[in-house]
Formats: sequence, structure tokens, C-alpha cells
Amino acid sequence: MTFVHPENGNIGYDPLDFIKSYQDIVFVAKSIVTANKKKENSNADPFWDEAATSLFAAFISYVLMKKDNPSFIDVLEMLDKFSFEDDTSEIKTNYDYDFFRA
Repeated sequence: MTFVHPENGNIGYDPLDFIKSYQDIVFVAKSIVTANKKKENSNADPFWDEAATSLFAAFISYVLMKKDNPSFIDVLEMLDKFSFEDDTSEIKTNYDYDFFRA
């Protein structure tokens, strides 16, 4: 561990190491989605936070089920690669095939 250059250290915190149940997955997802302090005084529709929490929980669940040594980096990479298209009749994502066959 180095305090001068922490990026060179080998110690880190991975929330996936502590997940034991689906409730833990939802807790981690919701904690990340609602971490913005500006949201506390917002009157925005809670639907969007709930939808984001569900999507994030799905990514976490998928990584935990499919990766040999899952880490939060895998979740972030999955989120980074996420894309979708809306063609008026339905919304399609680049992960639809993976989730439907899982």
C-alpha cells in the first residue's frame, strides 16, 4: 500500500466480494444509483432511479453468474459497452441475446 501514489497500490475494495444474496445485489445497485447528494432534494420521478437500479442489479447478477472470478470491473465494463436502439415497436439492447439464453 502506498499513500503517496495510491494508483500503484495493490489494495482495493470490490463490493462483489461481499454479496451473498439478491438483496445484497439490490442494495449495492441502489446505493450506487442514488449516491448523488443532489438527488435528496429532487422531486424527479422515482421511476428512473428504480429502472436504473434494476438494470444495474441485472448487470451485477449476470457478472456473478457468468464470470469465473467476478469483479466490479466486469460490471463497469458491461455498463460501458451497453447500447440500445429504439425502433418504435420495441427497445433492443446489445445484451438481449446473452440475457435470454442465461
